[in-house]
Amino acid sequence: MVQQFDRKLDDVFAIQEEIAQAITERLKVTYLPREKTELGEGHTRSTAAHDAVLKARYFWIRRELKESEKYFRQAIELDPGYAAAFAGLAETYVIFPFFSYGYSG
Repeated sequence: MVQQFDRKLDDVFAIQEEIAQAITERLKVTYLPREKTELGEGHTRSTAAHDAVLKARYFWIRRELKESEKYFRQAIELDPGYAAAFAGLAETYVIFPFFSYGYSG
Protein backbone atom coordinates (compact mmCIF):
# COMPACT_ATOMS: atom_id res chain seq x y z
CA MET A 1 0.00 0.00 0.00
CA VAL A 2 1.34 3.39 -0.99
CA GLN A 3 0.42 6.41 1.06
CA GLN A 4 0.77 9.92 -0.31
CA PHE A 5 1.43 13.09 1.62
CA ASP A 6 0.33 16.18 -0.27
CA ARG A 7 1.26 19.17 1.88
CA LYS A 8 2.61 22.66 1.52
CA LEU A 9 6.20 23.04 2.64
CA ASP A 10 5.33 25.64 5.26
CA ASP A 11 6.71 23.46 8.04
CA VAL A 12 9.03 20.81 6.68
CA PHE A 13 9.65 19.44 10.18
CA ALA A 14 5.94 18.82 10.77
CA ILE A 15 5.77 16.96 7.47
CA GLN A 16 8.80 14.83 8.38
CA GLU A 17 7.25 14.06 11.75
CA GLU A 18 3.94 13.10 10.16
CA ILE A 19 5.66 10.76 7.67
CA ALA A 20 7.81 9.20 10.39
CA GLN A 21 4.71 8.65 12.53
CA ALA A 22 2.89 6.96 9.62
CA ILE A 23 5.87 4.66 9.00
CA THR A 24 6.10 3.83 12.70
CA GLU A 25 2.41 2.93 12.79
CA ARG A 26 2.69 0.76 9.66
CA LEU A 27 5.67 -1.09 11.14
CA LYS A 28 3.80 -1.46 14.42
CA VAL A 29 6.71 -0.04 16.39
CA THR A 30 6.04 0.66 20.04
CA TYR A 31 8.14 2.92 22.19
CA LEU A 32 8.70 3.02 25.90
CA PRO A 33 7.53 6.27 27.52
CA ARG A 34 11.16 7.40 28.00
CA GLU A 35 11.95 6.72 24.34
CA LYS A 36 8.99 8.82 23.20
CA THR A 37 10.23 11.84 25.13
CA GLU A 38 13.78 11.39 23.84
CA LEU A 39 12.75 11.24 20.18
CA GLY A 40 12.64 15.01 19.73
CA GLU A 41 15.72 15.85 21.76
CA GLY A 42 18.76 17.15 19.92
CA HIS A 43 16.85 18.05 16.77
CA THR A 44 16.13 21.53 15.54
CA ARG A 45 13.00 23.46 14.68
CA SER A 46 15.09 26.04 12.84
CA THR A 47 14.98 25.62 9.08
CA ALA A 48 18.01 27.92 8.80
CA ALA A 49 20.06 25.69 11.14
CA HIS A 50 18.90 22.60 9.28
CA ASP A 51 19.88 24.16 5.94
CA ALA A 52 23.30 25.09 7.34
CA VAL A 53 23.88 21.47 8.39
CA LEU A 54 22.87 20.26 4.93
CA LYS A 55 25.35 22.68 3.35
CA ALA A 56 28.02 21.63 5.83
CA ARG A 57 27.44 17.96 4.99
CA TYR A 58 27.73 18.75 1.28
CA PHE A 59 31.13 20.35 1.81
CA TRP A 60 32.15 17.62 4.26
CA ILE A 61 31.53 14.93 1.63
CA ARG A 62 33.60 16.93 -0.85
CA ARG A 63 36.30 17.27 1.84
CA GLU A 64 36.10 21.06 1.64
CA LEU A 65 36.53 21.15 5.37
CA LYS A 66 36.94 24.89 5.92
CA GLU A 67 33.53 25.43 4.31
CA SER A 68 32.08 22.50 6.21
CA GLU A 69 33.34 23.91 9.51
CA LYS A 70 31.89 27.32 8.65
CA TYR A 71 28.39 25.95 8.07
CA PHE A 72 28.41 23.64 11.10
CA ARG A 73 29.41 26.63 13.25
CA GLN A 74 26.64 28.69 11.65
CA ALA A 75 24.10 25.98 12.53
CA ILE A 76 25.32 25.95 16.13
CA GLU A 77 24.96 29.74 16.35
CA LEU A 78 21.41 29.49 15.00
CA ASP A 79 20.45 26.64 17.34
CA PRO A 80 22.89 25.86 20.19
CA GLY A 81 20.93 22.70 21.05
CA TYR A 82 21.20 21.11 17.60
CA ALA A 83 23.12 17.88 18.19
CA ALA A 84 23.68 17.12 14.49
CA ALA A 85 25.60 20.38 14.11
CA PHE A 86 27.92 19.53 17.00
CA ALA A 87 28.40 15.96 15.76
CA GLY A 88 29.23 17.19 12.29
CA LEU A 89 31.70 19.74 13.61
CA ALA A 90 33.40 17.00 15.63
CA GLU A 91 33.58 14.75 12.57
CA THR A 92 35.11 17.63 10.63
CA TYR A 93 37.80 18.14 13.25
CA VAL A 94 38.58 14.42 13.31
CA ILE A 95 39.41 14.32 9.61
CA PHE A 96 41.07 17.75 9.36
CA PRO A 97 44.60 16.33 9.78
CA PHE A 98 44.09 13.91 6.89
CA PHE A 99 42.56 16.27 4.34
CA SER A 100 43.74 19.77 5.23
CA TYR A 101 47.43 19.86 4.42
CA GLY A 102 48.83 23.24 5.30
CA TYR A 103 45.65 24.42 7.01
CA SER A 104 46.51 27.16 9.46
CA GLY A 105 43.07 28.02 10.79
